[in-house]
Amino acid sequence: MFEYILGATALCASTALGWYMTIHEPFNLSLDERELSFAELPSSLDGLRILFIGDLHIRQWDYRLLWVNDQIKNLKSDIVLFSGDIVEPSGMDILPDFLALLQSPMGTYMVPGNNENLEFNRDELFDVFRQNGVKILLNEATKVNEHLDIVGVDDPSRENDYLEKALTQSRKDAFRILLAHTPEIFPQACKEQIPLTLAGHTHGGQVRLPMIGAVWTDTPRTGLKYDCGYFQEEGCHMVVTRGVGMSKLPIRCLCRPQIHVLTLRKN
Repeated sequence: MFEYILGATALCASTALGWYMTIHEPFNLSLDERELSFAELPSSLDGLRILFIGDLHIRQWDYRLLWVNDQIKNLKSDIVLFSGDIVEPSGMDILPDFLALLQSPMGTYMVPGNNENLEFNRDELFDVFRQNGVKILLNEATKVNEHLDIVGVDDPSRENDYLEKALTQSRKDAFRILLAHTPEIFPQACKEQIPLTLAGHTHGGQVRLPMIGAVWTDTPRTGLKYDCGYFQEEGCHMVVTRGVGMSKLPIRCLCRPQIHVLTLRKN
């Protein structure tokens, strides 16, 4: 009888854990809203609302993508920034419909991730983004308005990033936001005194353990140091998203998917 009870308990526990990791947590989306303060922020950018999204891994119209769609429509952001790994090959048919939803006063910008670089013909894929109003930054910078530049680098996880090249196109007197697929670029961004870096790729580890955190983030240049969340070093800020989708294994544990609304403030 005891062995029967023990076996039944183990079966129930494993079933519950499987349900939690494959059904509950992957669809338990969260919105991270925070204010970031900068002494050097131009007064005209005080209150700027950034919608920051990473690692969508679009495959089909499911609850996650519908939720993101709803957030995009209701959050009224000034600018939309993507840190790569937006789509999987199976999601190409719906990508134009999703991108058509991205309307913001200051535009939509993205950098490629390893998915965009490895799973597609880049030129054909990038044409789809550009035709739907998304500006792609490949080791370059672009002027958004009189006081704001977006600097974007190609995927650091494959060492395709050339920040110095990108910075030659940015204005030193503008407020600069660095967009990169992975947080591995943050130490260099700090040396260049870039106020804000936005990155993804880690998925927050996707599986996190109590009191330990992420066990793997696929960021060999910096290890587990920048797994997810908010970081500040040498006066520079970075937000690393846990992303929305999944890769490798279709599971999440103690690692809710998320998108971000970041409001810039002058202090």
